[in-house]
Amino acid sequence: MIKNYKLVLTAFFLSGSILLKAQTWTPIGAGNYTSTTSAIAFDGNDIYANNTLTVGSDVFSFGKFSSNAWSVLGDWKGVPNGIGVVNCAIKIGDDIYVGGNFTDAAGNSNMDRIARWNTISNTWHALDMGLNSYVTEMVQMGTDLIVAGKFTNAGGDPNADYIAKWNGTQWSAISSTAISASNFTVVSALAVNGTDLYIGGNFENAGGNPAADYITRFDGTTFHDVYGWGGQVGAVYEITFDNNNLYIGGEFPMKIAKHNGTVWGSIDNFSVGSGSSWISEIDVFGSDIYIGGKFIDAKGITDADNIAKFDGTTWSAVAGGLNDEVFEIVIYGGEMYVGGKFTDAGGNVSADKFVKLGINTSIKENDLSSISVYPNPTNGIVQVVIENNTPKTIELFNVIGEKLISNKIQSNQHQLDLTAYPTGVYFLKIDDKTTKIIKQ
Repeated sequence: MIKNYKLVLTAFFLSGSILLKAQTWTPIGAGNYTSTTSAIAFDGNDIYANNTLTVGSDVFSFGKFSSNAWSVLGDWKGVPNGIGVVNCAIKIGDDIYVGGNFTDAAGNSNMDRIARWNTISNTWHALDMGLNSYVTEMVQMGTDLIVAGKFTNAGGDPNADYIAKWNGTQWSAISSTAISASNFTVVSALAVNGTDLYIGGNFENAGGNPAADYITRFDGTTFHDVYGWGGQVGAVYEITFDNNNLYIGGEFPMKIAKHNGTVWGSIDNFSVGSGSSWISEIDVFGSDIYIGGKFIDAKGITDADNIAKFDGTTWSAVAGGLNDEVFEIVIYGGEMYVGGKFTDAGGNVSADKFVKLGINTSIKENDLSSISVYPNPTNGIVQVVIENNTPKTIELFNVIGEKLISNKIQSNQHQLDLTAYPTGVYFLKIDDKTTKIIKQ
């Protein structure tokens, strides 16, 4: 999900360390929702999310939560005389895109499975002819919107199977070769890393590559295997990058796996309790990794149910856990927002389907003797010069630990543009080194 960040200067210590006090789970709005929450997006202080929502006589499946109240977006219903299903949402510029399993949304016969809400004009728009089956995931790649799901036709293009590209005007397939088709094929995860698109789901032989099973890397021309993962069995539901690490979650035996640039491995021998289980969300926040999905007693820890945290050393429960599946985790403004199927969050029976939690993070400055960052303070443009040409990952965080920029660079010089960000304190992380930047 693409997040629209707003700087919140909560606390700053001269050591360069930020700490936010942990809280208990709090419902968004009144709680006691009847449906599930799987799509969450932000626009400033406004939250856009899905559920079965009611305002007066209006019943709708996707709305805006602002000033402690829900509101319907135009004449959204999802389907004629119904509410439809929204699975995912993403904010790009002034638009909120929603994908799911709905038809003729807002009364538009072309608004099938995907739609665009403009936050300035407060109007819904179709994306050409829409899609012929449901959407599970969306990601921005350059100026394009990449959409994944179960569909086999996007905007009338019969070659756009399971994954398609919207360039703002029309749909197209991402490649002349496609994800292999079967009754079980679905694409569930998308992630962008540089010029590569990583694709995960329940599929085999992507683009005709017999080694590209369940996860594949598409370089704009060819579908590749991902570090030999093709020998594994089980759908991939989540793909996340942090520094030089690739994390994936799913229904495969390890549930969550990490590739550190050299080998695949588990994270501290992660395990779950009995019964069917999977990981569908992985969020890296500072030095912590939060996971969500369907599982109990992660790493044998009581209450590490359906959500858990790894701090780089040990796994732990998160505020008493949740009593059922997690579909979405979004970290924004010093809070972790969680959506899912649960009806009890840490013992609070009113905190169901859509909740938030204050979280802790710490970002500390350390040695950057081999790296120059200037000018600092800056009015916007920052030059970064590194001692050698070893590939580096450059990340920018605000003071509450939210990641704003992540770039993989190959040369020893890089220009960072902070012009669009508010004045305040930021942290620049280059692999394992971190320094403070002041935007004037």
